[in-house]
Amino acid sequence: MSSRVADAPGAWPLLGHLPQLRRGPLEFMKSLSGHDALLRIRLGPVRAYVVCEPGLVQQMLREPAVFDKGGMLFDKARQIVANGLATSAWTEHQRQRPLVQPAFTRARLEAYAPVMAQETDALIDTWQSERPVDIVEQMVTLFARITARTLFGSDLDRASIATLQQALPVVVEGVYRQMTAPLRMWEKLPTAANRKYHRAAADLHAVIDQFIDELEGVQGDRPDGEDMLSALLEAREGQDRLSGAEVHEQIFTFLMAGIETTANAMSWTLHLLARHPEVQERLHSEITDALAGQVPTLKDLSRLEYTRGVLTEAMRLYPPVWLLTRATTADTSLGQWRIPAGSAVAFSPYMLHHDARLFPDPERFDPDRWCPPRGDKASQRGLFPFGGGARKCIGDVFSLTEALVALVAISTRWRLTPGPGPDPRPVAKLTLAPDRVIAVAHPRPSPRDGHGSGRR
Repeated sequence: MSSRVADAPGAWPLLGHLPQLRRGPLEFMKSLSGHDALLRIRLGPVRAYVVCEPGLVQQMLREPAVFDKGGMLFDKARQIVANGLATSAWTEHQRQRPLVQPAFTRARLEAYAPVMAQETDALIDTWQSERPVDIVEQMVTLFARITARTLFGSDLDRASIATLQQALPVVVEGVYRQMTAPLRMWEKLPTAANRKYHRAAADLHAVIDQFIDELEGVQGDRPDGEDMLSALLEAREGQDRLSGAEVHEQIFTFLMAGIETTANAMSWTLHLLARHPEVQERLHSEITDALAGQVPTLKDLSRLEYTRGVLTEAMRLYPPVWLLTRATTADTSLGQWRIPAGSAVAFSPYMLHHDARLFPDPERFDPDRWCPPRGDKASQRGLFPFGGGARKCIGDVFSLTEALVALVAISTRWRLTPGPGPDPRPVAKLTLAPDRVIAVAHPRPSPRDGHGSGRR
């Protein structure tokens, strides 16, 4: 067994690979592909291992107690969301997950699906024929409202939506900026960016506290308890239950995952459809034939193979989270390499998703990769949009469901073409966001009555 891991090429004196990571993180990650399956990079004084082969990633994800949440990404994120399910250490995660799981049962998803469709219909009712649509802004609004109704069981007022729209991107950018800061003291300096970041985080926490206080005040008058917050407040595992602070932390995590990442995934999907009319036409045909304008159930969604392939391929090209890190809790090994305890280990879904050895012609938007007869288990071994293993995102099915419901509702009513201006540029922060997506909306004939259903 080899004990020496090769250093990634191109390190600068003192700064290591930090300039490349700050200047062009996606290009830097892709440049590591094709070398060894495991490489070592330097970020200033910090050393980290980067896993470049899906088999080693799977091995790492199968050993969550040894490759625990931590490293440059999660240590920073934990400062914001504290001990939420996505960032907690493995021991605490094992306790939390059974308490959080009741919020994501199939029965609850069945109840959430009509809410998702209602909110999407309400949003796209405001679109105007042949007029440009700011897709990113609209998707953040949509998933903020869906998250509010499924999470809190109530509508968000305009002020709360505005807070989420303004604060979430600032927090996401701030965490990534601090994650890649060359000096740890950088985050403590009273810079304008740091002050903005701390204000945004405080605003998000205030919105959560407001909803928790309101729900706890009327809990006895809400027999249904179908929202996630009610499930968290009521959840027990034996005599254990989540504390008030832990409920807050889980809600913060769900806000980040339920709005920012899903809005990004849908924005990229709609951009790709607008740029590929032949794909959009096939998707429209499948939705029309399968649903005839009806609101889809979970069973209906499972039959939309091509529609699901479109979303999967968009997440392959633009995975919502492009970089994930772990910290080793003991001396261990990956493949032929020894990894000492206390090491930072990272892998990039973006890098793996763009590896030509895993996905031929990787820059091509090709939803048929995921549909019969080509789609199979082997083709999925390098796909990691939601992580994997025992710490795979607990809300993966929820996120896919709300994205598919929204995609069906939008595609039933509207056909999209590219809007004015350049194509969007991917911005790698904590998530992989487009800097802009502008599309022009054209009403489609209704499957029910043959008439255009968009507002003119």
